[in-house]
Amino acid sequence: MVSTSDLQKWQTTTTGINESGQTDLIQEEWAALITLNGSLQNDNFESDESLRALTLLKNNLSRHSNNHILQIHLQNFIALCEQYADTTSAKITTPIGNVNMQPAETPNATTNKINGGSSKKWIIIIAAIVIGYLVYSNWESLSKMSEAKPTSVVENKELLAEIIIGGKIGCINQKGELVIPAIYYRMGIWSEGMASVMLSALEEKIGFINTKGREVIPLIYDLYYLELMPFFSEGIVPVNKKNAWGFIDKTGKEIIPFIYHYAVPFREGLAAVKNRNGKWGFIDKSGNKVIECNYESATSFSEGLAIVNYKSYMSQFDNWQIIDMAGNEIKKIYNRKYYSTGVFSEGMSAVLSKKNRSYFNDEFKYGFIDTAGKEVIPLKYDYYVEGDYLGYPYFSEGLARVSKGKDSFVLKYGFVDKAGIEVIPLKYDYVTDFTEGLAVVMLNDKYGFIDQNGKEVIPLIYDRVCFDGGFDRHICFREGLAAVQKDEKWGFIDRTGKTVIPFQYDYANDFYEGLAYTSEGFIDKTAKVVISKSLLQTYSNEPIDFYSLGNFVNVKKRK
Repeated sequence: MVSTSDLQKWQTTTTGINESGQTDLIQEEWAALITLNGSLQNDNFESDESLRALTLLKNNLSRHSNNHILQIHLQNFIALCEQYADTTSAKITTPIGNVNMQPAETPNATTNKINGGSSKKWIIIIAAIVIGYLVYSNWESLSKMSEAKPTSVVENKELLAEIIIGGKIGCINQKGELVIPAIYYRMGIWSEGMASVMLSALEEKIGFINTKGREVIPLIYDLYYLELMPFFSEGIVPVNKKNAWGFIDKTGKEIIPFIYHYAVPFREGLAAVKNRNGKWGFIDKSGNKVIECNYESATSFSEGLAIVNYKSYMSQFDNWQIIDMAGNEIKKIYNRKYYSTGVFSEGMSAVLSKKNRSYFNDEFKYGFIDTAGKEVIPLKYDYYVEGDYLGYPYFSEGLARVSKGKDSFVLKYGFVDKAGIEVIPLKYDYVTDFTEGLAVVMLNDKYGFIDQNGKEVIPLIYDRVCFDGGFDRHICFREGLAAVQKDEKWGFIDRTGKTVIPFQYDYANDFYEGLAYTSEGFIDKTAKVVISKSLLQTYSNEPIDFYSLGNFVNVKKRK
């Protein structure tokens, strides 16, 4: 058999399509092969892990419809495993997709009834041949894979969606079952299987629930700001108790003492903290001060770098520094123009300068610096705090959105590259960042999509994109489809502009984890109603509408 260590070595941290455009085995499929390989060697097909692995391979067969040979070999391998486990009808779930799921013919040595130890012998031999083919046929892409750490067979995933009933928040599962009662006034984002919750606006106490709705951490912590509900990152979370901040783990155990004036979640192994003297520094997850609290301001680390300032916004503007994760100064940025900075993205960070030094003024000019602190894009673009709901500009896929205008109502948007060249003219009324090669643009109240060359690949013919009034902060297409409105009805288009799901809904939102909520309930990508609106309505005496539902999210994913 192919060794488990070799299979682990071949795993990749990316999914989808390789550079030649061919569909390869993705990370989860290689991990499933590892598990099934071990099951064949150890005579163990009874575990849930093995059954999930086999189910995943069957469910993913349709991904390889463009590579018939690969698909047949996968079918053969699945058939071998099913025969050996004898679980074809009893334990393996029905696969999905349009591909014919009947197992391909296998060699006579395995399709005939074989008894005793020779059965295992022949199955292991055939399995080795099949896995050998899979490795050989994918060798070009496998040879490019990084030495990634082994991952679980199937992504650690559990999907929940928020539902508002009588003004209180709960959660439903993919069957539409109310698994977390609607009793909470506020619920933070799910991260690593936990969510912060608050029962009452009057008490303003925060605790944490798990995916089963159990309050694993009591509601004893103080709300700092309504829009900043804490969330877990890297296994721990910053919380506030009697105006002192510390960190706790998922059992509620105090990991880092409550000695700080403020703290933010961990990022890249370090967390920015503010001491009682109002100075910022960085700690590790043991509470050790990695970088002393000497700064008036500090960003979180991104791409191994942070931007800090020794002076306050109200006094000096000329002491910005870029530091690494050991606190070493990479570059001093002596520039009195800078008022604030973003975080590094693709080696660039936005820098903002106020049009005047008034503390309450919210009109800025901005440009970009590189990791050496060089101002590569001058401060010539306009930014208005109340006019730009996407937050600080940043580079995404090599381009950054920029804007100019005398106030927030007349801004025109376009894109610059890292050399500062305006590769897409500033002519649109609004734009999103690029994701997967496309960005949403708006002009004269009509929406469409452009590519990175500025070509309007999907015409500006839609009345709205996304029901919430316009734009997602990062994503314009989710899972290959976008919800758009035309003639007062919502439907879904693909990346070519083709209508995939007809314009038939009074409202609709984008797909999350394979489901999108619409005026008829949650649908899948074939427009089949998976969770009906009538089922959801049984939970509430008030009408269930667009604003009553949230998107399905993987509640165990790290934010």
